[in-house]
Amino acid sequence: MAGHRIVEIPASNLKKRITEILYDQGYILKYKFEDDSKQGVIKIALKYDPQSKEPAIKSLKGLAVLVCANTLRLLSSVA
Repeated sequence: MAGHRIVEIPASNLKKRITEILYDQGYILKYKFEDDSKQGVIKIALKYDPQSKEPAIKSLKGLAVLVCANTLRLLSSVA
């Protein structure tokens, strides 16, 4: 990991939902959706352990499973 405290990514509906899931699961500190003249931006404050300074997100592999499971649950509730 690069050690960034805040990251900005281009917004999409899928990325917004993934951000909400990561926040609900405690992987990110906070987030904000901002509109701009294009597609919008998501600002994410990453979460770090106060003592060890280790990031809450250490690998994207496990997160992919979490996001997929929550997305499938969301889609099945809509259908």
